[in-house]
Amino acid sequence: MISYVSANRYSWPDFLGQKWRTHGDYYEEAVKNGTEALESLVIAYQETGETLPEPTINKAA
Repeated sequence: MISYVSANRYSWPDFLGQKWRTHGDYYEEAVKNGTEALESLVIAYQETGETLPEPTINKAA
């Protein structure tokens, strides 16, 4: 799950113990930065042989 924090900041709560966060001055920049950060996080897990966590799925209200 990607969590919208506020003011165009995002985090990834499914990656327990990780403190990865990103932001942007504008929504589009935050999404771009978030995509790059998530890609880097996945690569780091793959390189260390760690298993990716199961994603949390939230149902829309």
